[in-house]
Amino acid sequence: MSAVILKPDQQNRPPVAVCSSCRGEIWHDEPIFKWDGKWICLDCFRDKVKALLEDDPVLLAYEMQLEVVRYV
Repeated sequence: MSAVILKPDQQNRPPVAVCSSCRGEIWHDEPIFKWDGKWICLDCFRDKVKALLEDDPVLLAYEMQLEVVRYV
């Protein structure tokens, strides 16, 4: 009889981190982002980028290291 090696159930693994913004669980293989010195989840990152795009697209462009020109 041969031995059977069982892998741990992935659903039983604990989260690897907690989002600093929404306090949601962050799981293995999910991206996280450092925003203002705090680690946030993908959903919160999207929300912050969308808000910045709406409120101050020039600042967002600078953060993305894009060149911005203003003709006056």
